[in-house]
Amino acid sequence: VASVLVGEVLKRLGSIADPVKAPKMSKYMRNKFLFFGIMAPSRREAVKEVAKECSDAVVAMDVARGLWNEPYRECQYVACDILLQQKPTDQKLIETMTETVKELINEKSWWDTVDPLAYVIGNMLECDQTDKTLKTLDSWIQDESMWIRRAAIISQNSRKAKTDVDRLFRYCQHCAHEEEFFIAKAIGWALRSYARTDAGAVRK
Repeated sequence: VASVLVGEVLKRLGSIADPVKAPKMSKYMRNKFLFFGIMAPSRREAVKEVAKECSDAVVAMDVARGLWNEPYRECQYVACDILLQQKPTDQKLIETMTETVKELINEKSWWDTVDPLAYVIGNMLECDQTDKTLKTLDSWIQDESMWIRRAAIISQNSRKAKTDVDRLFRYCQHCAHEEEFFIAKAIGWALRSYARTDAGAVRK
């Protein structure tokens, strides 16, 4: 099933590829990836029927892995969108989804996929009725990969009043000494996001 759906995504994206925009999009990403040259609204419209076929979490993960193996960056964007629509209630599925996201973060790593994948983890935090996902993030913030650490820092950006504030601040403090640009930006982003909920706590 997954291979068929991946093939359908490729077919649909390929049919609306823009060879003029493609090199510009690649240049914006420092020429790290090939692009079809498709902007987000058109991309989502093109694959929306395929995305509906990925409502099952297991299918979604299989399709995401398949899309991650494709050379065109839009394929990874579609994978992120498919994973973002998942809201599993089964604890084992939540754990498997979290493990899958970590694997994807570590492959073809750049901010344009790491950030939406971090939001997938944010969704898993919402779905998880235990503290297992939070404890997993405690290991992520210690990870040697700066992309995994970045994901841990920004994973709660959309949680508002549900934010685990102690963890947010602890993660930011843990990485505050780092000179890495993407970590510094993540800390600033995470604190600004929570400041909309409790500016006083952030100022402290």
